[in-house]
Amino acid sequence: MFMGGTIASNRFAILSFYAQYCIGSNWIPADNFLTTISDKRYRDWLTLLRDGNQNMVRLWGGGVYEPDVFYDICDGEPRALGFLLDLGADNYAELGILVWQDFQFACGVYPAHESFVETVKKEAEDNVRRLAHHPSLACLCGNNEDYQMVLQWGGAFICVTTVFLHKSTYQS
Repeated sequence: MFMGGTIASNRFAILSFYAQYCIGSNWIPADNFLTTISDKRYRDWLTLLRDGNQNMVRLWGGGVYEPDVFYDICDGEPRALGFLLDLGADNYAELGILVWQDFQFACGVYPAHESFVETVKKEAEDNVRRLAHHPSLACLCGNNEDYQMVLQWGGAFICVTTVFLHKSTYQS
């Protein structure tokens, strides 16, 4: 279970009914040439994050779904996320970084026609199945700044709304 929010100026999350202070970084792809990123490079970058006293990384919705090795490194040892049961620092074993995974939709107005929505549904289901077993996965979310684009472009809202209304109102 994940619920996030802000109390005063502190970031926190409720994970499996335990409050956890979360501080972290926004992850964009580590290289323009994705196939050149070795396991060691992933580990080195994520170790810097952990050594900087961060416990969460957000995978930005305009990037990519990282390969399994990324999530494996974040998982760390099985007891790495033991702070969910005991908030003592001793439980921070090898990495144990929480992952906030955006679905890969960012900064745009996406079509709402049936064939596109079906591909989005398949993409979401495939990635949830692939990632769900990772104890580091704290949440999945989407729509990175998508609504902001609609608000900035004004008329785009009418187009998107019309597509949704058309499908729900006129489809028999």
